[in-house]
Amino acid sequence: LNLPEVTSVYLVVSQPRSQISTTWYFAEGYVSSNFSEFLTLENPNAQAAHVHVTYLTQPVGQAPKAPFTLTYTVNPDTRYTIVVNNQPGIVQNDQISLVVNSDVPIVAERPMYFKFTPLTPNPNGGTDVVGATHESSVFFFPFVQFGTDQQIGSPTYGTSYITYLTVLNRNTTPVNVTITYKGTNSLYSVTHQVAATTRGTFSLASDFPLANSSNKNSYLYAESLMVTTDLPVVVELPSYFTIPKSGTQGALASGNDEVGAAAPQTNWDFAEGYAGTSNNQFLTYLDLANPGDTTANATLTLAVTNGTTPLAPVTKQYAVSPQSSITIGLNTLVCPQGVLYCGYSIGEHVASSQPIVVDRQMFFNFQGTMPGSTAVVGSQGSQSQFYFAEGYTGTGFSEYLTIVNPATNSSAETVTIRYLIQGSAPKTITLSQPLQPGQRWTEIVNKDVGANQQVSVEVTANTGTLIVERPMYFNFHSFALGGTDVIGYSPGN
Repeated sequence: LNLPEVTSVYLVVSQPRSQISTTWYFAEGYVSSNFSEFLTLENPNAQAAHVHVTYLTQPVGQAPKAPFTLTYTVNPDTRYTIVVNNQPGIVQNDQISLVVNSDVPIVAERPMYFKFTPLTPNPNGGTDVVGATHESSVFFFPFVQFGTDQQIGSPTYGTSYITYLTVLNRNTTPVNVTITYKGTNSLYSVTHQVAATTRGTFSLASDFPLANSSNKNSYLYAESLMVTTDLPVVVELPSYFTIPKSGTQGALASGNDEVGAAAPQTNWDFAEGYAGTSNNQFLTYLDLANPGDTTANATLTLAVTNGTTPLAPVTKQYAVSPQSSITIGLNTLVCPQGVLYCGYSIGEHVASSQPIVVDRQMFFNFQGTMPGSTAVVGSQGSQSQFYFAEGYTGTGFSEYLTIVNPATNSSAETVTIRYLIQGSAPKTITLSQPLQPGQRWTEIVNKDVGANQQVSVEVTANTGTLIVERPMYFNFHSFALGGTDVIGYSPGN
């Protein structure tokens, strides 16, 4: 997707590397009997944080309500949880965007648990994102799916996706939102408007006449998507889907959510990835989108671990044509030939000759009982510290940290993890062994902090840099089963 010859880009510069943000933005949010939304806050400071949360709401099918602000006090060195459904001023079926402002640096995440009834069987699970720390006027998503495939004999027959674009507009005037889709041999743009100081929601399928045609005989998708606006906003992409059973892969009804990338980059990193086992099935994919007009030659390097034993890295080359995208299945790259599930853990690094956008999708059935999906845009390089506001080790929840010492680093790295536990004193540990360059490590948070803890995390490389993610799998009150994953916040990203 080529940018126009002249594009006004509004971008509020993020905080310096040494400074955690005091402002956080979330475009997506919804409360109902089938959606439970939370806001989790991490205060790593020695003084209390006074946090002002502005709620921009639009009830389904109604006019937007006036924004309102509530104030919370987060004690030093701890984690704080806001149950959004229960806040005064919030009513059932509110579509919600959030603006979080604090008088001291904090970190904010927004986990949600859902049952999505417009599709049958009802997708259920959870999503989680680290908030955006700045607004922008351009957002990129490497691969988007929406629509229903009802063509008998198609490899995706029976698959249905409902995908939305949610927009936080805190400007005092309406904002024009142009969505440009690049599909197979086609380019399509449509412009919507979001009213001032509110949240906007658009169903992607409604932009395409074929999506609502009587025969619905095509599985609709867009190879990549670009969003441009005439004022700074924040954009997210929640998606819900049903996928029928196929071969060794079980049926799946779940959902995921992404915050768009603000710009293409030449380097992208991930610390999570898994090739699963026959009883713990995981499929891991990377989507590489090239929005430019020059072929991007991308080198993919995989850090592969069998348990705690590092294996030889896997390196592959790919050419991504102009204004197109490719999807790479990682299981078949790391497993022995003919084996789909081999139990190997994976970290990913993509280096490209041209700026591209990369995300990672995972589809899984954790321990054979918790099916779900995650999607995350990559980290734009390794950093010395990563922060996570969300974390929980209660009944039915399994929390992990996945950590990679990039192969480009020249020495082993000692890693320190500081846990900020709601209602308890912080706990600090050091990994049992230094991580060698190119090594990936999985840390089990439940073992580190014990059961029934609401916990935020700070991960520090003592001398160099790391990539860190936090996958978490859950049975949320027997209502929503699945998993979430985020790349940690770093002041350098």
